[in-house]
Amino acid sequence: MSSRRSNRTLFTYLIAVCAVGFPALAATVALDAGRLLDNLAAFLFLLPCIAFAEFVPIRIPRGDYDEELTVSTTFAFAMLLIAGPGAALVGMAVASLVSDVGRRRPRLRASFNVAQYSLSILAAFAVLHAFGVTPRNAAVSVSELGPLALAALTFFALNNSLPGIALALDRGLRGTRIARVLAEDVAFQAGMALALISMAPLVVAAAHDSLILVLLLGAPLLAIYRSAAALARASHEALHDPLTGLANRTRLHLTLASLFDEHALAGTSFALLLVDLDRFKEVNDALGHAVGDELLQLVALRLRACVGDEDLVVRLGGDEFAVVLASVESTTASDRTVALLSGLEAPMELETVTLDVTASIGVAIAPAHGTDAPALLGAADAALYLAKEARAGFVVHDAQGPADTRGRLLLLADLHEAYTAKQFVVHYQPKADARTRKIVGVEALVRWQHPRLGLLAPNEFIGMLEQSGLIRQVTLDVIDESLKQLAEWHRAGWKLHVAVNTTVRSLHDRAFPEAVASRLAAHKVPASSLELEVTERTLMADPKLVSDVLQELKTIGIRLGLDDFGTGFSSLAHLGRLPLDELKIDQSFVLGLISSDTNKVIVRSTIELAKSLGMTSVAEGVEDEVTWRQLRALGCNVVQGYLISRPKPADEITALLRHLGPEPVIPLGGVPIGPDANPTGPLTTPAIQRG
Repeated sequence: MSSRRSNRTLFTYLIAVCAVGFPALAATVALDAGRLLDNLAAFLFLLPCIAFAEFVPIRIPRGDYDEELTVSTTFAFAMLLIAGPGAALVGMAVASLVSDVGRRRPRLRASFNVAQYSLSILAAFAVLHAFGVTPRNAAVSVSELGPLALAALTFFALNNSLPGIALALDRGLRGTRIARVLAEDVAFQAGMALALISMAPLVVAAAHDSLILVLLLGAPLLAIYRSAAALARASHEALHDPLTGLANRTRLHLTLASLFDEHALAGTSFALLLVDLDRFKEVNDALGHAVGDELLQLVALRLRACVGDEDLVVRLGGDEFAVVLASVESTTASDRTVALLSGLEAPMELETVTLDVTASIGVAIAPAHGTDAPALLGAADAALYLAKEARAGFVVHDAQGPADTRGRLLLLADLHEAYTAKQFVVHYQPKADARTRKIVGVEALVRWQHPRLGLLAPNEFIGMLEQSGLIRQVTLDVIDESLKQLAEWHRAGWKLHVAVNTTVRSLHDRAFPEAVASRLAAHKVPASSLELEVTERTLMADPKLVSDVLQELKTIGIRLGLDDFGTGFSSLAHLGRLPLDELKIDQSFVLGLISSDTNKVIVRSTIELAKSLGMTSVAEGVEDEVTWRQLRALGCNVVQGYLISRPKPADEITALLRHLGPEPVIPLGGVPIGPDANPTGPLTTPAIQRG
């Protein structure tokens, strides 16, 4: 119903403009025909200039449509000053019709363009006439510059507002929203349009001496035109994503700020939806990034098709999108979100393949869930986290939700404060040579020392860190703290190495190797004493980029290990070409080594694979002597697990080392006294990267 009403309103508006414009055009041409004939040479010379400029505009993308910018107004305004309104109206009408017919535009639109140009020119002429400025083939005097500028502003205002209102009505906008569209158009075109109109007196001056001189103005006109067009494009690109053409994060924040002001005055609501595609990485891994990019472009089109013209669709990066529903009630937000999900679920017909796509969406409604952009984004992000975890399709933020939901939201809200307050701490788990039983290194594992909830394992917060964007800095902080502690152990005589888990974000950052190198230099620790562990999932997230970053780390001298080997599916083909030093057997195979023949085969094969590739094999999850002896018999190099020690703070690991002496060797049966007498609990999930 609203669409039909919008079309009816637009049709009425177009007819009204035509009903005023065409009689005005006809009457003016009839009354001013004599002046046109007296200046026929100038008219015939300038007419092709107007027509050519109107027919070949520069198109600049603006959201879902292209804005057309032309220099035709320069010549039309010059014709007004030389030959009067009749000549200018005929010239602009002919040029507009030739352009619109050539591009097969609808007749009503072509008629509207002629009518709105006519009204704009007549309004400008009325201003000139009011100040006594009469058309003539003579240079403009200094005293006429003021009236000329006012006439130019009048022409610009009407020439932009009349089609701008039509555009807003076509998009179903009303009231203040139309005013906002017009304001955006003025800001977009004002600089160039006024600059071009200001060139009209120069055309008049050149034409007064010789019409041929007008051609010499083509170069500066083109330069002004292209410069202004370049500025407009740069402005567009600063607020839009280059791959999909959607608005970007900067535009999102500007829009949210504007909507908060608008809805605060009206007492109404709007919604923010954060959209994350499910299993998008699998598309990139299996089909390549070209197909992934094509899919993102199609998703962008689907999202725009599912929302209104007044709504905003944003690409935040990767496969993350945002949708701003400019006007929505809390009771209808769910319905709008369901419709959006349904629009995405239809099969995606790509050039080479058809894919089924699903998404998870977090919904937050303003002002109920936030009174500024950061608060609203946080609420939507928390809801998205819960939607993905529960595989619920979408979740609307609910501050009064179930206890566990509130707890997770509180944890998410605490993340930034936790980072600032240095609540993320590092624990260490020793690793021993399987043959000599000597402790040769430690693995650094991050914990959250929460002021209310106590010591939290990584599975409680790593996903939140990844969503919040803090994961990269936390990874670097764990490396920094680990190297600092390692330097202390080296000075005490224990020549250990330390292993730290890395993240996808780190290995997608070409500056990461340099950041690690600077920390090695700061703590005066040999690069070979640091090992960075990656997972199979990490390797498969943009393998080329990950390989390049790993090569840079290897060049520095850092050791590289593959964690949780056997739990992924795609890394085997890449093992031979990646600069890896260590292969870590996942504890799920080690824990069942004695009881499962299948696990024994897997562990033996992995150890042999590591040996054949010149890599060290490491088994995690060693909890008894029988397993240790079996691993040693199979040729495993290094073991790690509760039999040696649970993950401990640095001071407790230091106490363990002192207890064992300068050559820390694990006795049979493990360590009977010392820090293990009071274990901190089975927190064995590695520090940074999981699953």
